[in-house]
Amino acid sequence: GDRWNARRGKQEWEVEFALPLWRPGQKERRVTEAERAQVDLAASLVAHRLQLAGDLRAAWWSLALARNQVALAEAQVQSAQALEEDVRRRVAAGDLARIDANLAQSETLTAQGEALAAQTERRAAEQAWQLLTGLDAPSALMAEAPRNSESGDEHPMIAQALAQSRLATARLRSTEASSADAPEIALRMVRERGDFNEGYANVVGVKLSIPLPSGARTAVASAEQRAALAKADAELSLARQQVTVQVARARTDLAATARELTWLRQRAALAADTATLAEKSFALGEFDLATVLRARAALIDVRKQVERQDLRASSLQSQLHQALGLLP
Repeated sequence: GDRWNARRGKQEWEVEFALPLWRPGQKERRVTEAERAQVDLAASLVAHRLQLAGDLRAAWWSLALARNQVALAEAQVQSAQALEEDVRRRVAAGDLARIDANLAQSETLTAQGEALAAQTERRAAEQAWQLLTGLDAPSALMAEAPRNSESGDEHPMIAQALAQSRLATARLRSTEASSADAPEIALRMVRERGDFNEGYANVVGVKLSIPLPSGARTAVASAEQRAALAKADAELSLARQQVTVQVARARTDLAATARELTWLRQRAALAADTATLAEKSFALGEFDLATVLRARAALIDVRKQVERQDLRASSLQSQLHQALGLLP
């Protein structure tokens, strides 16, 4: 219109509705590309969920280990305090020297220091859990039950790489089928007048647009899509290889940990028997306090190893599930 100029009432309205006329095979390949893009998005979401599950499992077992260390340290404090009280009574009765009381007290202080350090680590693990999940740490931490599964193309990491490879293939085929933009047919309507005193004139027409092909542009686009496809295929092969190696490693570590745990439990049973005999001999005056403390230290050390290895076995079971692509 001329309302911003001469204001003589000149007006013109134009409306156009256009539809593409797909070339042979072009529409089907575009539809396939869109479907592949949807599959790729869904696979990416599942892969991100698996990655988050890995972080969650790591935080879970870090917290479990920290809590276990606190429980062991507190039990060690109680045992040391009981021994210190017994030694003090015997020192007061004249059965033991004062140096024995000092040794027992030193043992208690050492145990209390380890308990404080373990509590600090537990608080840090609980804070890390809360930062990751936004929730307070659960009161009980359970191990994952073993699940039998074989990693294949349904593994989230492999499925994501496979979806990206198929999407790259679809994009390449779509590019090759689009040597030029699709023709368009349009319905046009023009309504205009030249002055206030004139009536509107209506014009209805059909427009056909046929773009010219561009060989150079198509060649460049095809080369880019071929490079993207080669990269996606390489990432798919790498993902399959990585999953195979991770699963094999997790199973090997889990089996080795189970064997070591059996051996440590035998050592713990022997150390417990030795500590019991040492304490009985100390009560009868046959052993000195230093011998008892060495036996107790050996028992405490091997019990810590057993508990740590037991948690490691549960953690490795979770790692095996993670390698297999199983969500908690």
